[in-house]
Amino acid sequence: DSLNEFIYSENFIFSHEYSNLVFFIDKTKSHIDDNGMQILIIHTSENNSDQLLASKMIFGESDSVQINIGQHLRAFQADTLDTYNGFKIMYGSSNLYNYSKLYFLDNARLDIMYTK
Repeated sequence: DSLNEFIYSENFIFSHEYSNLVFFIDKTKSHIDDNGMQILIIHTSENNSDQLLASKMIFGESDSVQINIGQHLRAFQADTLDTYNGFKIMYGSSNLYNYSKLYFLDNARLDIMYTK
């Protein structure tokens, strides 16, 4: 997979500030409670345990979710995190889920800023 090759290349230095995973919210299908909701970005390790990489609060007025992942790309590259095999998105704790419905559009993107 080309993302794996890119991440593990020692020729690149990833920006921790400007490397983001971006999801766009389908505002016509989603309903987010007034108190917001929490989502988690999870990486499943080689021994099948989930590792929390990031959490993010989302509120009703949000049209997108931007999650900083530069430090995690660096961690994969430095082998301080298990082998990259994708990310999972999960709902956060039940008291922040509060019956919200969240749908993403199909145009998610990975913005990576790096230097050689």
